[in-house]
Amino acid sequence: MEVTQRIIPPEIQEDGSVRYRSVMSKGKTEAICYLVSRRVIPVVFVPGVMGSNLADKDEQENPVWLLDSVSTVFHWMNRNAAERKAALNPEDTVVYGGGKLPSETPLSTAEMRRRGWGEVAFMSYGNFLAWLDDALNDTHQWQNGIRSTLLSETEARSIGVAALSRDDVALSYKYRYPVHAVGYNWLRSNEDSAKRLAARVNAFMAFYRSKGFMCDRAILVTHSMGGLWGASSLSRWAARKSSWAW
Repeated sequence: MEVTQRIIPPEIQEDGSVRYRSVMSKGKTEAICYLVSRRVIPVVFVPGVMGSNLADKDEQENPVWLLDSVSTVFHWMNRNAAERKAALNPEDTVVYGGGKLPSETPLSTAEMRRRGWGEVAFMSYGNFLAWLDDALNDTHQWQNGIRSTLLSETEARSIGVAALSRDDVALSYKYRYPVHAVGYNWLRSNEDSAKRLAARVNAFMAFYRSKGFMCDRAILVTHSMGGLWGASSLSRWAARKSSWAW
């Protein structure tokens, strides 16, 4: 009887460990579980200006700027300048982490919250974060994932990037790339935001080291004007921190 292979996708638990879940199947089958690397490079997404959710500093469960959908920001159209200024006061607001989360992802709600996905605009970035995390952590699909398609010059050229070599792809699978997000109070100074970003990146890295993973660097993915300040401000901040690796 011919043996049918079943590839079991890994499930990443909240402590960073990996679980493979399978069920009984008919016929003669062979379960394939690809090992997931113990080396982790957090991918940290920084949104554009106004792309971070904000809350009242004294009532942090009360969002004042929430970008879950068009309807959550529609009411701002009917508010005058004085009302907007009062509500969006840099001294009275903080980043809000309770925003809407994507549903099409194997990650738990607690894990998405830990990674900061609720801090950024769902209507702009929610589905993107889920797609990016899936695309970067597709060990079980290494033969037909996005990286394999980019071995083709034609496919790579169609999206404006250079083709990958087989060595590039092989090296990339020696790491895990869990996707995180860091919002910032865009009403405050770049320096304040850069300090928060640096602290969050350090906390993400420390979390993985505390679970026994090798983690000594991070990758920033930035968008729009938020990306401009994020890259420049954090670079200056990190230059004073000898423990940072880039």
